[in-house]
Amino acid sequence: MNTKMNHQVSITRVSAVFSMKPAGILILSFILLNAFVVPAQADDQVQAVLDRVRDAVGYENLKTFERGIELEGRGIAFGLECCFRSLILPDGRFRNEIDSELSITVGFDGKKGWMIDFSGMPGHLESVTLETVKIRNWVLGGYWLDPACPLVITLDPQPEGEP
Repeated sequence: MNTKMNHQVSITRVSAVFSMKPAGILILSFILLNAFVVPAQADDQVQAVLDRVRDAVGYENLKTFERGIELEGRGIAFGLECCFRSLILPDGRFRNEIDSELSITVGFDGKKGWMIDFSGMPGHLESVTLETVKIRNWVLGGYWLDPACPLVITLDPQPEGEP
């Protein structure tokens, strides 16, 4: 059984209050996700970096966009051509839909993760799956920058001898 999942994505519409191209959002997300798996640093250093990132991405503007960010496009998920739609709200809630022969919808209502599988059966998202989906959506939507976000942000320590 092949367990490798190949996902190809082509974003055709992005609605948001900041002017960043879809590819830039995805690249920024990849870069920022690396910040979540490193040792803790002094709070003032972390806050200084977060303040610079908030300024760079227009966070103050982004968090006032109550209708969130909508992404739509076409791609390949689970080896099948699909259409996808995502709605990511500034308070951390989101809904991601993949429409294909094996459609799936996943979401987070602010308290619980949920899903509707290809058969229409609802269920709960838990553990690693929920955490992975939350991090991806929180980075894309900017919620990771909100002080209310439960993620612990740390800085990657500098190797000795590097500035």
